[in-house]
Amino acid sequence: MRLVTGILAVLLLLAASQPATAELKSGAYPSIVDGGQLHLGKAVQSRPDKSYRGDDEANNMQSYLTTGLTDQWQLSCSIQQELRGGSGGMDEWGNGLFVYNYFFTGGEFTLASGPWGDGQTGSVDSMNVTLYRQYRNALLEYVWSSHQVHGHFADGYSFTLTDDLAPGFDSAEIWTDDQYPPCLPRDCNPSSRRDYGIYSQLDNPVLVITSPTPTRPTTWGQLKAVYR
Repeated sequence: MRLVTGILAVLLLLAASQPATAELKSGAYPSIVDGGQLHLGKAVQSRPDKSYRGDDEANNMQSYLTTGLTDQWQLSCSIQQELRGGSGGMDEWGNGLFVYNYFFTGGEFTLASGPWGDGQTGSVDSMNVTLYRQYRNALLEYVWSSHQVHGHFADGYSFTLTDDLAPGFDSAEIWTDDQYPPCLPRDCNPSSRRDYGIYSQLDNPVLVITSPTPTRPTTWGQLKAVYR
């Protein structure tokens, strides 16, 4: 009996010693377009100059509504890790489609309280951005993009933020529109805005939160071993 009482006391102490963490609810959370509560998003993929095509781009995204940017969710300072890949071409009349793939890692994802539970800040594991550029008569006619973000929170929950094709455009001038997140360099220093970037929207994002994989519980024999 004394052994059981001691083990229960150890369990209570261990539970009490664990810091309180914000709680999340696993599930898929659609955007307001599909009747959910997730706000839409806007993204800025910075580049150091107009013609740059290397691996020095930083991506920042933030939620928004028609009234402007909001604080419901935000992705900051995810950095391009390799040269972009691409495919496509034009025909003899200058019509064609080019597809470019960008790969980013790192950065933070901040989520405010909502139907998914308490607010938390997590880490971005990877982000893939696919950019489509449509040409007609050798002139750029349309740009659109898609986003896939994967990451995790400190308590073991993981998340994905995805969006289908949405409008985007390149900027050849300093972009000061406060309807978009700032266009920042690799170090994400807010005082060092860049002049050029790819600006895009997330017109119907979906947030999916997945609960941690259950771990094998401590066995009775392991608990008794503490008292041997």
